[in-house]
Amino acid sequence: MEVKKVDNKTEKVLLRILTPKKLFGQQVEVTFKELRRGPFMKTDTSKKVNEQKEIKKVIAIYPGRFQPFGPHHKKVFDALQSKFGEAYITTSDIKQPPRHPMNYNEKVRHMVKMGVPKNRIIKEKVPYVANNLLRKFNKDTTAVVYVFGAKDAGRLKGGKKKSGGLTYYQDLKSNINNLKGFEEHGYIYTAPTVKVSGISSGTEIRNLLGSPKFDDKKRQQIFKKTFGYFDKGIYNMLTNKFKKLFEFHQQPRVKQLMKEVSGFGSHFNASDMSDEGMYDFFGSLDDYYRVSPEHAEILGWEVIDHPIKDSEDMIFTIMADEYEKDRTKTVTHGRTINQDRKNTDSVDNPFTKIQRTNEKSIIKFKMGGG
Repeated sequence: MEVKKVDNKTEKVLLRILTPKKLFGQQVEVTFKELRRGPFMKTDTSKKVNEQKEIKKVIAIYPGRFQPFGPHHKKVFDALQSKFGEAYITTSDIKQPPRHPMNYNEKVRHMVKMGVPKNRIIKEKVPYVANNLLRKFNKDTTAVVYVFGAKDAGRLKGGKKKSGGLTYYQDLKSNINNLKGFEEHGYIYTAPTVKVSGISSGTEIRNLLGSPKFDDKKRQQIFKKTFGYFDKGIYNMLTNKFKKLFEFHQQPRVKQLMKEVSGFGSHFNASDMSDEGMYDFFGSLDDYYRVSPEHAEILGWEVIDHPIKDSEDMIFTIMADEYEKDRTKTVTHGRTINQDRKNTDSVDNPFTKIQRTNEKSIIKFKMGGG
């Protein structure tokens, strides 16, 4: 190998392969720790070489809303724990019916009863960005694996930024022998397909907890069989919440309104929405559900439901990497409800920015001979 570049700041060396012939000319970047002086080196590397820490721990993160946590979720968590040795669940503390009827503490009570250790359930503002959890790990020696459903994992395939270099998310399988610390990369792993007997889907579970078709005795029996435990307090908490949602959605006016907009939510998916404002104004689907009621309140309205549904096809999360640089920052410099979240380019007083923009336009116009 031939040394092409030594970067003391990042503690990496760029090498050019000389042999074997089929690899001749290819370049590879290695850390100082991986580098060893030997007879295969053609160029002197007697420059500053510091110790590079190796990955000592790999943790799995299973993010989601979990409204509520079901037996299929528990089985996935157990499979992750078995495969990676250390798995965590990350979820938010948003309490905003109908999408988020349970807050963080309520979710934890239920999960713990189902057998999830309390210290493995972490509260995050955005479950897919585990800032709180990762604070207790070494950024250089810990690799993180984010677990997604099959459809979402497919959309989040690791790749390269348009400006060059790798995106934050990378495929776990392709990088299993070259893992980096979580500050540099997070790795995508598709959640294993699991089968559970009886009620398992989110819709079935919400029906069990809230539908008036079940009498209380039967509901308690199925609750215990489904979740593997029965606690009167948690049972009452869950059923009261989901019964209220059922009662709300059964109101004639609500049913009529949702019927009118249901077509929109059923035939649109994430790719169709790319030019419709979702990505430009919201950092994630959770962000959309959180901000929309605030828009409505300003207008004197109340949100009863959302036309964009919580389906796998509509899950998206915008990460803070090069993706943002390729999109329009804002459609207005004026104050918006979302300016402190996604639309950070908007400000309370837009006139200074507008004036600067106009002055630049005039200069360009004059230089062009107009």
